Amino acid sequence: MKKISIAILGMAFLFSACKKKDAECSLSSASFIGSYKITAVKYKASASTPEQDVTSNPLFYDVDDCEKDDLYEFAANSVFNYKDAGTSCSPNNNYSSTWSLSGTTLTFDGDSYPVSQFTCSGFQISSTDNLVTGDKFTIYFTKQ
Repeated sequence: MKKISIAILGMAFLFSACKKKDAECSLSSASFIGSYKITAVKYKASASTPEQDVTSNPLFYDVDDCEKDDLYEFAANSVFNYKDAGTSCSPNNNYSSTWSLSGTTLTFDGDSYPVSQFTCSGFQISSTDNLVTGDKFTIYFTKQ
């Protein structure tokens, strides 16, 4: 009987120890600080059309190969750095600017975007009415 109780207790401990707790990240300037890379760009022509992944489609997301691995750094003191990482462009595209977060609106490089999703590992911003009225681009950033 004692062996069964110890085995049950051991299994209960094992299962509870393996359970991962979801890290909680609330959208704030402090939690936003970090370096990110664009990992996907999606386009929706209208509210009734399906979203398309256009990350590799030069008609929608026309960037040079040397830009696809660049980093977007949101640093302390509202400093934004664009870093020509990985494969360097010639000349490199490094520059600094400012950034801010007000509620769910991210402003960097002089443009404002609604943050549609934020997690500990990344965020999404969107932009509407780009090519036609009612369309929407969503850009996925992953924390590095």
